[in-house]
Amino acid sequence: IQSRVIAEGVVDSLGLQLQSRTPGFYMGSFENIHVDPGALPSSLTFHFSTSHFTVYTFKDSLVCDYGEPVKIAGTSFTVPRSPGFATAELAVVPRETAVNEVLGSLSAHPRDMTSVIDISFTSHDPYRARDVASEAAKVFKAENAQSARQESHRRRVFIESQLKTTDSLLEIAQSKIADYRRNNLAMSAKDKFTAEQGDLTTLDKRAETLRDSRTNLQTLQTALQRYEHGDSTVLRALAFATEAGSNGAVNALFTELTNLERRRDSLTTGTFAYTAEHPEVERVDALIASTEPQLMAAVRNQMAVLGGQISAVDSMRQQRTRQIAALPGAEETQQRLERDADNILKMSDKLNDELQLAK
Repeated sequence: IQSRVIAEGVVDSLGLQLQSRTPGFYMGSFENIHVDPGALPSSLTFHFSTSHFTVYTFKDSLVCDYGEPVKIAGTSFTVPRSPGFATAELAVVPRETAVNEVLGSLSAHPRDMTSVIDISFTSHDPYRARDVASEAAKVFKAENAQSARQESHRRRVFIESQLKTTDSLLEIAQSKIADYRRNNLAMSAKDKFTAEQGDLTTLDKRAETLRDSRTNLQTLQTALQRYEHGDSTVLRALAFATEAGSNGAVNALFTELTNLERRRDSLTTGTFAYTAEHPEVERVDALIASTEPQLMAAVRNQMAVLGGQISAVDSMRQQRTRQIAALPGAEETQQRLERDADNILKMSDKLNDELQLAK
């Protein structure tokens, strides 16, 4: 909750760049406040009467009725009724100033033994304190929901790609059954043995490919663990040493993280280097902090899937080895092919179940 992304969302949603400079005059007297992103710092002076009010800026002035939407100096708002003040002074502050004020006064504490988080905001304006705490919870919930949707989308895309591969394997297995039924009587024992050996070789190559992919991901996982402990150079070395992984989601997140690191290096090195407190550096740091755990989660998901595929291939290989040793008769050979197809079908069903959960 106490992140710059949340604070920025709260500032933009509540229009916190518009602030009171009159003691005792609270922003609860205003409704529907919005400040344009490009609004320049300025002062607004209000004169209130019982029937209307006038607002002055350095260049403009407006006479407005209560309850009427007002647009001036890059701001918009409504004053529903007389606030009980004759005059008031408001100011439009820079967006970064308002964001830093929220970060400095917003606090969040989880309750013990519950999933509840207590959120509070310290301000001399009780209306602002209430509204900021409430809006921070809403923005946090929305950000979490968006993150969950993105993770679900990446998971769904990955499963769909695996499902396409499995469907192709199933089609091949079913085709082998049909071919065997047509050609069984014409095949000699030698031909059957050669075919079995070819299948075993294919499984060996598939297992080797899967293990190579898992090794790459283990290397990336180890690098990310070192990266979490502050070694940012390990990602640059890894980019030249090995591929991030064969999975599109892992590759995309890895590329995004390395690009962010390069962006941060370009900002913080050289003659005109920015400090760590510069807004652009802080923005890049926030993106890095968000991307790294997503990449770690994607790597773990992919490694889990590869582990299941390696186990399945090893199981099929062991089964095939036993079958070669026994060289079963025609009926047993057909049963073996059918079992292979059944195993692939079960894998396809499992992926379909996971795809439904990811939607």
